[in-house]
Amino acid sequence: MRLVRTVFYFEVITNLASAAFALLFPSAFLGQFVLEPLPVGAVEFGRWYAVLLVVLSLVSLAAPRRQP
Repeated sequence: MRLVRTVFYFEVITNLASAAFALLFPSAFLGQFVLEPLPVGAVEFGRWYAVLLVVLSLVSLAAPRRQP
């Protein structure tokens, strides 16, 4: 069980790192997936994806601590 929890926390950490990269450098983050220049709207969607990823990561981080 300890290994599963360790992998789970590692996933949360990598999600938060990806979210930080997407928030700080959205053009570079989205540039990993497409080769053509990005419009402004796509960059904003990248930022909002990062915000959603932060929220989901924080919920995932709090989930194992709750006992039924």
